Amino acid sequence: MCIFRHFSAPVACLLVAVMVWVSLPHRAAFAGLVGTETVLSGEAGALDDRARVRNFMLRQDVQAKVASYGVDPVEAVARIDGLSDAEVMAMAARIDNLPEGQSGGISNGDATILVVAILVVLGAIIMGVVGLFTG
Repeated sequence: MCIFRHFSAPVACLLVAVMVWVSLPHRAAFAGLVGTETVLSGEAGALDDRARVRNFMLRQDVQAKVASYGVDPVEAVARIDGLSDAEVMAMAARIDNLPEGQSGGISNGDATILVVAILVVLGAIIMGVVGLFTG
């Protein structure tokens, strides 16, 4: 009983602070109509970027570089579908900025980012954060 009385004052103060914080006015969310063209152009752009990244990963020199890092190239291509649209857009932008025909492959930084992104998605699936196999 003494332990309860010892902790009741700090817990009460914490609850009062949380209740005051929750009751303060927050910025209101504003909703608006979104046109069909806007939605379709966004989806088409994401699909184009995803196809461009997938085609990049299907190149022999890229698959050899990914395999040199110990990642199965087939699994790497399959994991592209698990990436978010923002990650795919970032990867597509990096692919667009690569020098053409100079190095014959991707740089170590690009391959590292690709491998880390694939491992993050794989780790999220294994830990159950992403419910890929739930029915």
